[in-house]
This record gives sequence, structure tokens and C-alpha cells, in this order.
Amino acid sequence: MFSDSHIAKPVSTFPFTVLPKLSVRIVLHCFNNWCCWYILRLSMVFLETLLKVVGTAETQIHNALEPTLQNIERKSGDLETI
Repeated sequence: MFSDSHIAKPVSTFPFTVLPKLSVRIVLHCFNNWCCWYILRLSMVFLETLLKVVGTAETQIHNALEPTLQNIERKSGDLETI
């Protein structure tokens, strides 16, 4: 009954439909890379700090136990000579 001839044919809007989507993808891709880099950098700083703390704690424990370790080594050496 009604014909579609009065409806305008769609005009090709290729650059206006694809470029915004493409630019959004590029921005999201860059943002994703930046987030990954930032998280990786934060984890590296955290691990470096953790290793320094662990290393410091390990050094403190080793220094605290050094006389005991030397005493044990000396006694074990004495036992071997007996």
C-alpha cells in the first residue's frame, strides 16, 4: 500500500562512523598499555621494596645469629677432633 520510494536512501557516512570507533579503540589500547605498564611498574617497586626489607631482615637475623652459628661451628669442630 505504501511504497518506500519516499524514504531517502542512506548516504555513505564511512569516515564519520568508522573513525570515531577507531579512535576510541586506539585510545583504549593506549590506555590499556599505560595501565599495564603502570601496574607492572608499581609491582616492580613493591617487589624491590619487599626484597630490601627481606634482605634487611635477613641481614639482621644473620647478624644476630652469627655468634651462635660460630659457636655451633666451633663446638662441632671440637666434637670432630675428639
